[in-house]
Amino acid sequence: MKKNIALIVLMMTGVGMLFSCHKKNDAGGGAAGPLQLTSFAPASAASDSIVTITGTGFSRTLSEDVVTFGDKPAVVTAASVTSLSVKVPVGAKDGKITVKVGAQAVSAATDFSYIYTVTTLAGSGVGGNIDAKGPDARFSHPRGVAVDGAGNVFVSDAGNDFIRKVAPDGTVTSFVGIKGLAIFNDPGQIVVDAAGNVYVADEGYHQIQQITPDGNHFVLAGNGTPGTKNGVGTNAQFNHPTGVAQDKFGNLYVADEYNSVIRKIDPNGVVSVVAGDITQLSGFRDGPAASAKFFYPSSVAVDDNINIYVTDMDNHRIRKINAAGIVSTLAGTGEEGFADGPGNMAKFDFPRQLAVDKAGNVFVADYGNSRIRKITPDGVVSTIAGISTPGFVDGAGGVARFNDPVGITVDVDGAIYVADFINNCIRKIR
Repeated sequence: MKKNIALIVLMMTGVGMLFSCHKKNDAGGGAAGPLQLTSFAPASAASDSIVTITGTGFSRTLSEDVVTFGDKPAVVTAASVTSLSVKVPVGAKDGKITVKVGAQAVSAATDFSYIYTVTTLAGSGVGGNIDAKGPDARFSHPRGVAVDGAGNVFVSDAGNDFIRKVAPDGTVTSFVGIKGLAIFNDPGQIVVDAAGNVYVADEGYHQIQQITPDGNHFVLAGNGTPGTKNGVGTNAQFNHPTGVAQDKFGNLYVADEYNSVIRKIDPNGVVSVVAGDITQLSGFRDGPAASAKFFYPSSVAVDDNINIYVTDMDNHRIRKINAAGIVSTLAGTGEEGFADGPGNMAKFDFPRQLAVDKAGNVFVADYGNSRIRKITPDGVVSTIAGISTPGFVDGAGGVARFNDPVGITVDVDGAIYVADFINNCIRKIR
């Protein structure tokens, strides 16, 4: 009897050890061997596409395989110890794919290339002034776009002299505007702050206007007469201001196009010159802000380090003003045309507006080329969507077409919105 009990205990212990060993091997990547990433395919893909990663040491438990595309976490849809199926995250960008299992982490030897996809959020290519959803809405030559924290897109609808609002589902409403009454006059770039205030570069009225979250509007700066005067609020003068941006301290920066300077409006309404000499002729010169020259700057954007980016439209360049007030050329040769590549070799064709994301990438609405361009922080230029032949086509980067894109903005998740001027619609790129 004692022998039988001992035999049963021994057998149960052995089964338990086998079960424990099997469970450990099944659950963790480390038990299956060293973590290695040997390949992934396809090498380039759009968001929500499946990329297959091969290697060793992966876990069969999906939650234990942590995969990122650059800084974007991805969803693992299937896993074995030698293969992972992973969904490309929205806004993955170009860069390394990294797999982490337990304490081990490894990155791919080659970079993944992200393919942007263009869709139409609202509008159909037909001009007009109709509040509706998606393709039933009508715009007339939209020029500027800005997005708030809830994903609402504000549009300066220049042909209608309205500011419109597009909900995340594509529903368009009129935020400020009355048919037959020109509250605005050819509104250009706009920006929305964290409190929901919208600021408008009103080119035709030579003013910067502010709209409160409840739709009240007033003139923040500019007396309505074109000129070069600094001062406080409506005592100041602008000459066809087309661009506006805001920094984290509440300062507004203005692309004062016909004066060929960059202006600043501080929280007290004091208007001053940031870069360029308001008394000199337009031109091109890098260097200290006071002696720098621009030629019809049309747009501004500012990053968290208070670097100001400028579309220097008639110089066909993208300029940068650092926090110390030094102006440099980020990209563009000054020659009108099209070329991707390092900044000092890249070409633009009357770039209109730009936006900067939280990683420091600058996105440009390259008006004359009907393309959307990307500039990395070190100045490398690429095309993310569109070709030089104008059109109206949704789809992946090189398939999509725009017709004179003017306005551009980027949200906190990396989605890009474009005011497609001639197509009378708002496009979304992700």
